[in-house]
Amino acid sequence: MEPWAKDWLEAQRNKGVKCLEIKQRGERHYVYHSTTYWDREQRKAIKTSKYLGRLDREAGFIEGKKEDTSQPKETALPNVRSITEYGNSILLHETMKDIKPLLMKGFPGNWEEIYALSMLRVTGNVPLKRVESSWQKLYNVESIEPDLRPKNLSDMLHTVGVNREGQGVVFRHLLDQSQQLVYDLSCMFSRSMSISQAEKGYNKDKIQVPQINILIEDSLQKMFLSFLMAGRSPT
Repeated sequence: MEPWAKDWLEAQRNKGVKCLEIKQRGERHYVYHSTTYWDREQRKAIKTSKYLGRLDREAGFIEGKKEDTSQPKETALPNVRSITEYGNSILLHETMKDIKPLLMKGFPGNWEEIYALSMLRVTGNVPLKRVESSWQKLYNVESIEPDLRPKNLSDMLHTVGVNREGQGVVFRHLLDQSQQLVYDLSCMFSRSMSISQAEKGYNKDKIQVPQINILIEDSLQKMFLSFLMAGRSPT
C-alpha cells in the first residue's frame, strides 16, 4: 500500500470510521468494509469483506456502483466440508454405544469430553494440545460438541478423578461378573517409514524391528476408560 493511501485510511479512522481495509492490486487501491463473525460449525472466526469502491490519489474515494461488474468483488467461498475418517469413526462409536449411557449418568457435565478423549486415546497417545484437531478428523456420528481445549480437558480429568460416585457407575458395569473376558495379545511388524505407530519394543519373538502391538478383547468398550485414566494407548 502506498503512503498516500495509508494517510487516507488513517484519516478515516481518526474520523471514527471503522472496519475499512485497502487492498492494492497493481497500481490501484480498492476499499472494503471487512469484519469477522464466529462460525459455530467450524469453531473459528470467518472474515467477510464488502467492496465499497476504489481510492484515487487525486480524486480520493470513488464509490463503487453495484451494476459495475468491472470492479473487483469479494466472492464468497463455498462451504467446503473437511474430509473426515469414516470407517475408524464408525467402529469407535459402535464400540462406545454401550458405555455412552453410563457416561451420561455418571458424568452428566463432562460425558462428551470423556467420550471423545476415550476414543482418541484408543487410537494413539494423543497429547491434550492435539486432541481437538484429532477429533475434527473423525466423522462425528453422534453429532456431539465436546469442549476439547487443553485447559478444559485438564480440568475435566481432575473432575473425573475426584468423582468417585461417577466412577462407581461406570466401573460397576465393567466389573459385571456375568460377562466373560477373553483377550489375545499379538503384534505386527513393519519397516514402513509412513506408519508412525510402529515402534521398536519387546515381543515374544525378540525381533528388533518396528512393531504395532495389538490387544483383542471380546468386549472392546471395557478398556476405553481404563486407558483414558492411565493416559496410555492399547496399541
